[in-house]
Amino acid sequence: MSRQRTRDARLNRPVGKDWLGRVAWCAVPVLLGSALVLADPPGQPPSARPGEPVSADVTITAPSIPGLLDLLIALDVSNSYAPSLPAVRTQVGDLVQEITASRASLALALSGFADAVATEDDPRSGYQPVLPFGTPTAREVDEAVGRLRGADGGDIPEQMNEAVLRLLEQNGALLREDAQRILIIATDAPSRPDGPATREVLEVLKAYDVHVVALVPDDAEATDAQALAKATGGSVQEVERDGSGLTEAVLAGVGTLPQTVVPQLQPGCPLQDVTLNPPLRNRVEGGSAVDVRVSGRIAEAAVPGYHQCRLTSGGTGTSFTVRVLP
Repeated sequence: MSRQRTRDARLNRPVGKDWLGRVAWCAVPVLLGSALVLADPPGQPPSARPGEPVSADVTITAPSIPGLLDLLIALDVSNSYAPSLPAVRTQVGDLVQEITASRASLALALSGFADAVATEDDPRSGYQPVLPFGTPTAREVDEAVGRLRGADGGDIPEQMNEAVLRLLEQNGALLREDAQRILIIATDAPSRPDGPATREVLEVLKAYDVHVVALVPDDAEATDAQALAKATGGSVQEVERDGSGLTEAVLAGVGTLPQTVVPQLQPGCPLQDVTLNPPLRNRVEGGSAVDVRVSGRIAEAAVPGYHQCRLTSGGTGTSFTVRVLP
């Protein structure tokens, strides 16, 4: 075979698996700004040498429980609800444990309410503030619920609006600036028509940027609590009259509220001069995906090799790999 035919045969031969593999692993030069960097093949971790720019596209999940959560809890302790208090006591303690287990920072205040405003002659009726706003342990919450006492007002409507206004008056100024603020109302009755109007309560709730989650039995007519939930962008969750399902209902209500996702790159990643795009995302539904571009430069002192980085928001996060080239 002549030299010319041999050369033509080499040029026209099919590309074998070895060549395909080599092509797939080759980096393609890309002009980024004023620097020439290597764009990594699809499926490979972003890579660069110390001092060079690098970026990664990371998807994180919006937490179903906000990282900073303030709860104001108002429990109906009237005769129709009083039998469920032992179960509610257990459920509220479980709720605190579940929220704190998610690494969320939880602060709360707890009160009960019935038919009339409490008086010296009958301190058990009406508004019963049993736990001021703070960061109590599950045991302290359990003890606070144990201090609630059932009260009989003699008719169906309860002094809910009055109790909510008092709860906000005592604790509203203590709510944390960047927290998701939620008022939990558990009741099976409307508010008294001779008490504060629901629109008055709504104005105060909006002033403090508080969403209402109403916990209502399916056969109840808690119209005022339901109206507050709708007007504040909260939700109405169905619960059993015996108090069971309260924890699940509250978490479901919290999960339906829009959240602000603030991604944070955790220490240990070999990047410096890091920017995150977007730096935050408002009104994200809990559990939904949020795409974040992580950009920076490989630190000069970074050791060559594969490094695990972690991007978090609240109690959730995603790990990704960055390769430092020699």
